[in-house]
Amino acid sequence: MKKQVITEENIEELDELLPEDIAENIGRSSYQAIAMEEGTETSAAMVWEYRYLEDENRDPQSHLSWIIAKDNKAGENLFTEYAKDISEEGIVKSVASFAASEAGEMVEILKAAGFSITEKEVSNIHVTIGDLEKLDVLKKKKTAANLRPLDDLQVRIFRRGIMNCIFHTKREHLEDLATLPIDWYDTDVSCCVTSDDRIDGFFLVHRLSSGRLRVEFMAAVGPDARIDLINMIRFSAFRAIEKYPKETEIILPRRDESAEKLVGYFFPGAKGEPGIYGEREEK
Repeated sequence: MKKQVITEENIEELDELLPEDIAENIGRSSYQAIAMEEGTETSAAMVWEYRYLEDENRDPQSHLSWIIAKDNKAGENLFTEYAKDISEEGIVKSVASFAASEAGEMVEILKAAGFSITEKEVSNIHVTIGDLEKLDVLKKKKTAANLRPLDDLQVRIFRRGIMNCIFHTKREHLEDLATLPIDWYDTDVSCCVTSDDRIDGFFLVHRLSSGRLRVEFMAAVGPDARIDLINMIRFSAFRAIEKYPKETEIILPRRDESAEKLVGYFFPGAKGEPGIYGEREEK
């Protein structure tokens, strides 16, 4: 078997295997993908995301996004190559988290690779545009005057605002947030809060290849941070309701305790799907 690094240039080799919402991440700086080739066929493949590489307070981790293997031998070869790659980045722990309904054969592949497996609620909450329309906080239609949609911003102002928020917030955020282009986000629905000429917060939403929406980043760093955050969520919700059909799905990641509390505020009692969680300590 031969290892093949998957890039934007050769991703078509996995077109029939790779889910479209995973495929769109190939080419991002924090994502890596490899495949094992046997003759003209792909016998195994995986995609993972590096996290905390630049965080002095946390150990570097690798989070697996997707795995396939036709048999145990292919899976063993795949994880041998994976271990070589992550060792170069000093990865301390590998983590895998999948909805139980999507895990399928990945569970056995992970077990064979030495992952400890437990059942655990997934961190993402799924709602729809129709659910947004029912929220009490949206009954008043007036929005704050210091909010601007992303499509109002010049790229340099957007970039400066991102760096300001990254520097001043303790919220969990995407590893490559500082480098993602403005058009990665739905610029009609995403918004920011401004103070004079400074951006003091963002609520950023990405439209996935499947058509679903996912909240990618939310933070406010000004003196009225909590109020600003609630106002941005209301603003983006109104814009999303105007733009998308009621059945459009929205993914709300609970990346940290603050995000979990905020999701609970808007959708009390909401639960994630039953999930499979695996982890493995790396050498």
